Amino acid sequence: MLRAPITLAAALALVAPAVTHAQLRVNPTGINVAAQGATTAILTYSGVPGAMAEGLFCTEVVPATPATGLRCAPGSILGQLPARYARSTGAIGTVTDVLTVPASVARRAYQSAAAGGAGVFYFVRRFRSDDLGEAFAAVTLRLTRGGARSPLAVTDVKLQFLTEDPVQYVATGDVPPEVEAVIRYNGSGRLSGRWEVVYPGEVSPGERERRTQVPAATDAEFGDRRYTQLSRFNVFLPPTGQVTIPGPDASRLPTLSDGVYYLLLRLESAFDAESPIAGGTIIGDDGPVVGALGRLAGGTAPFPLPVLSYVVGSGSTTTATLRRAADLRVRRPAAGSEAPAGNLRFVWAADGTAAQYRVEVEGQDGSRVLAALVPSRNRAYAPPPWFAARAPEGQLRWRVLALDRQGRAIARSEWASFKLASARRP
Repeated sequence: MLRAPITLAAALALVAPAVTHAQLRVNPTGINVAAQGATTAILTYSGVPGAMAEGLFCTEVVPATPATGLRCAPGSILGQLPARYARSTGAIGTVTDVLTVPASVARRAYQSAAAGGAGVFYFVRRFRSDDLGEAFAAVTLRLTRGGARSPLAVTDVKLQFLTEDPVQYVATGDVPPEVEAVIRYNGSGRLSGRWEVVYPGEVSPGERERRTQVPAATDAEFGDRRYTQLSRFNVFLPPTGQVTIPGPDASRLPTLSDGVYYLLLRLESAFDAESPIAGGTIIGDDGPVVGALGRLAGGTAPFPLPVLSYVVGSGSTTTATLRRAADLRVRRPAAGSEAPAGNLRFVWAADGTAAQYRVEVEGQDGSRVLAALVPSRNRAYAPPPWFAARAPEGQLRWRVLALDRQGRAIARSEWASFKLASARRP
């Protein structure tokens, strides 16, 4: 038999006189989450008193005396929000936070409920201020099967050309193959977004540009760079777990100039009335307010989305030339090696015909991590200091391309896989 869970209303009733002055609010106050798999949702905090600190998952909450709000009870913690999922925007006053409930945490909560515990658990975010002290905001998480009454949570995205060739080389003026996005998800709701193309010479999309854009966030707050838009989509997804989103009309993909193009999928998280949530409790100026309804934003991916690339070339920039790697070879980091994060240098063999080089680094999912242009007199490149901190976990791979004076690729090396030394992360 499941124990009756302590509700936010009941817990706050115990400390109402002590928190009537509190300003911190969270919206929504309750979310349905999948018992099997990850769930993502957008949380908006208002009246934020200071800096955002850690977020904990737990099975019970207690009054946070002498601080305001509810905190996790000792011995009830299921886990902490991983640092890689900490994606907040805003400043003191109002903060938008992308909450990700990892599958491992949901599994522990399910096991606790199966052993006789409650069918709900909590996410508690702590805020700290030198002047006002600590404050806590709690969100009720209800275990479900991840169906129609759970927010739409994107768990995997795969972009691909509808062809067997993994690398696309297109002659100038030709039409590339059709593109599609295969998306796996939990829950149900509305998924909206757009397709953008990055022209040769433009700054490659970084991690910020490849993350889901949250409601009410400006470009400067969450993805400060936009590219040429090709098309948009807005579809409702039933709780089937997978959908294929067609790409833009292939005839709209630019191929008039030679170079490397990147096709970018931008997801836009939006408030969705089709993803219902139940009432909860917020801490107001006049004490606890029970049954407050919030709006839920779905269609969020907690990870950077992958990008597709295709090469346009004519004349000397032919497929046969680009596939030739005999005269352009990577040296360090060598394939299968572990590279030091603090003293990383990409070194390659010379190519006498190159006007400049392009160094490219990708994650194991094919997402672009780094792209840099290097003068032809150099045979090595040291990445900027932020590279080690932003590079994804696991295997990386890199290569170098030789470019002519017009920026067209005339030769490329083979990919070399490597891994950053674990010491780069605390």
